[in-house]
Amino acid sequence: MIKTEIIFSNLKRNGHRLTKTRKAIVSALLTSECPLSAFDLKARLLDGDVEVNKTTVYRELAFLVKHNVIHEIQFGDGKTRYRVCPDGHHHHAICVKCSKVDEIIMENDLAAHEKKLDKLINFKVLHHTLEFFGLCKACNNAELKKRAAR
Repeated sequence: MIKTEIIFSNLKRNGHRLTKTRKAIVSALLTSECPLSAFDLKARLLDGDVEVNKTTVYRELAFLVKHNVIHEIQFGDGKTRYRVCPDGHHHHAICVKCSKVDEIIMENDLAAHEKKLDKLINFKVLHHTLEFFGLCKACNNAELKKRAAR
């Protein structure tokens, strides 16, 4: 997978080690269809024969977030999940039923709001996140069929 090679190459070029665990975490996140929690990630690593303790998983996740390889996603349920950062800043549409995540780019509209905040209340935005919670097309269709069958 070319994205994996680019990520590993960038880390190495910046002087970071490519440990077995680090590589396994990035690969697991890239191949997952939805963001993974640290607990889910640890289970996937064990399924892939990568023995790792919980502390190491959290340390590696913090490292990868710090170096913009992955980012955190909050579904509003108190669990932090992780996903590999795509190119550019984006937001998320999250299905509350199946946890499918779609990426949404809304840069122009939000940049205007950030400027407005700066001007109106002298608030300098450093970064932001925006998540939309609802039902994906498949889950919404299933809900509609369920309601129609009643």
